[in-house]
Amino acid sequence: MKILVFCDNYPKPGPGYADAFVRTRLEAYKRELGADIQVVKLSKRGSGEPAYELNGIHVVSVGHSGLASTVRDFAPDVVLAHFIQAHLCDELPRLTRAPLIVWIHGEEALSWTNRLFYLKTLSLTQFLRYVVRNHIQRAAMRRLFRRANAGDAIDFVFVSRWMREIAEVDVGDRLQRALEIPNYINTEQFHFCEKTGEDRRRILLIRSFGSAKYANDLAIEAIHKLARTYPGFANLQFTVVGQGALWDELTQGLSYPNVQLQNQMLDHDGIKAMHDRHGVFLCPTRQDAQGVSMCEAMASGLVPITSDNTAIPEFVSDEEGYLTRGADEIATAIQTLDEQPSLFLEKSRKAGARSFAQTGWQATVAREIELIRDRAQATSTNAN
Repeated sequence: MKILVFCDNYPKPGPGYADAFVRTRLEAYKRELGADIQVVKLSKRGSGEPAYELNGIHVVSVGHSGLASTVRDFAPDVVLAHFIQAHLCDELPRLTRAPLIVWIHGEEALSWTNRLFYLKTLSLTQFLRYVVRNHIQRAAMRRLFRRANAGDAIDFVFVSRWMREIAEVDVGDRLQRALEIPNYINTEQFHFCEKTGEDRRRILLIRSFGSAKYANDLAIEAIHKLARTYPGFANLQFTVVGQGALWDELTQGLSYPNVQLQNQMLDHDGIKAMHDRHGVFLCPTRQDAQGVSMCEAMASGLVPITSDNTAIPEFVSDEEGYLTRGADEIATAIQTLDEQPSLFLEKSRKAGARSFAQTGWQATVAREIELIRDRAQATSTNAN
């Protein structure tokens, strides 16, 4: 089987968080299907980035002018798209009769009004340009929704119920059929690690600092609050890992002896090593279609302290962690775990079990592979 995949931010070899959840699933497809997989990064002019191979997946960079020949020459049995661009929404159905499966993660379907946090890292001019692009993008998505509803061989996969509901509102049309399948968490790599009571005091934050979407400011505000008000603060150990435009601004005051700062990106092995040395995962957010890093941490047995918004409550409850509203509640959750080691251990075990059940192989990749097989076989049968 030949699978052509569009993903503009597909990871390169080495550390980084860029769309690693796409790489993880593609490598699973390759193992299970023995598929020939090529990833295309699309830009208006082509980025000039040389082709490369990552764990058996071939990756090429293509300009808009080279799109037609790339699709024709590869002759895919099925086409997959993550974070689909407006250009692709219109062009792909014209360029190939292969079935198209589109994953919706957020950026490609949500209105600019739901992403005002961009104003923290963009100038007003940059933000206004984004608003214009966003209108164009959502109009293209609406056309693609209508093609699917009219019977074209197009399927949509949403990573959460919240993602589907808000995307349909923001795009301005409802889909007659779609699947809700979370991003896959490789539970062989992010396997459960039994925690001890002392691990409740080892608190980890690993996030991109490139966007205010990740509410790292709330986590850091909670650390400051604990330093001011909690007598047991000195017994806690915080590790803050990340990189991005907001790093200096947010971390400049974190000069406590029990707070370790690491201004770097980690690969999956490095993230897992961090998981195994900590017991609590700080991951507040302003918007998440799932919370992949949270689900990875839960799979490893960390207790998540996150935010009660968007899709997060679909993946964690107060049984496994804490759904908070603001820095004060984050600080209270950390203090509660410190004071109740048995509660920490109970939540840790439940977090691992939930992540395995909800985002492990059978609940995610196995369903995606079944969908890919079904669509490719149906096309082959119709062609014959």
